[in-house]
Amino acid sequence: YDENPRIFAAFLSALVGESWSDHVGIKFFQQQKRRTAIPDGVISQRAFTIFIETKQFDWFYDAQLGNHLEALDEESPGKKVLLALSNFEVAEDRRFERVKDLCRDKYAARIVFAQATFEDFVNALQLETLPLELGAIVSEFRDYLDSENLLPAWKPFLPTLSETPIPRG
Repeated sequence: YDENPRIFAAFLSALVGESWSDHVGIKFFQQQKRRTAIPDGVISQRAFTIFIETKQFDWFYDAQLGNHLEALDEESPGKKVLLALSNFEVAEDRRFERVKDLCRDKYAARIVFAQATFEDFVNALQLETLPLELGAIVSEFRDYLDSENLLPAWKPFLPTLSETPIPRG
C-alpha cells in the first residue's frame, strides 16, 4: 500500500475475486456537489477492514469464523472481508457454506468471505506492474513459504490429465 495503492488494490482484487480499485487509495475531487454544499476540493479515502485467519492446515472452525464475522461487523463502516488463508489440499465447495450463508443472510452481504491458499496469496502478489524492489520481496516471501512447506511443491511432479497417456485396448 505504501509503495503504490493501485498495486495493493490489484492484489486484493486478485485475492478476493472482486474489484477493489474504488476502495483503495486517496481520491481527489474538485467542485463536487454534496447535498448542502459544493466544496472547492475534496480529499477522501473509503474505509475497509480485512480480517485474516491463517492456519497451516485446513482446521477452520465455524464458531471461530462466526466470531470473526461478528467482530468484523462491529468495525467502522466500509468494505469488509474475512479471509481464510491456509494450505488447502482439497477443494471443497461446501466447506465454508455456513460462513458464506452468514455473510449473505445475517450480515446482509456487508462482509465478503474469501478463502485462499498460500499459493493463491503469493500468486496474487506477483503482479506485472510490481516495481523491482517489491518483486524481490515477493520472491523472498515465496521462498519462505516454500521453506515452511506451505506451497504445494508436489504439483510440478504430477502430470496433468492432458499429459497422461490414456491406455487403449
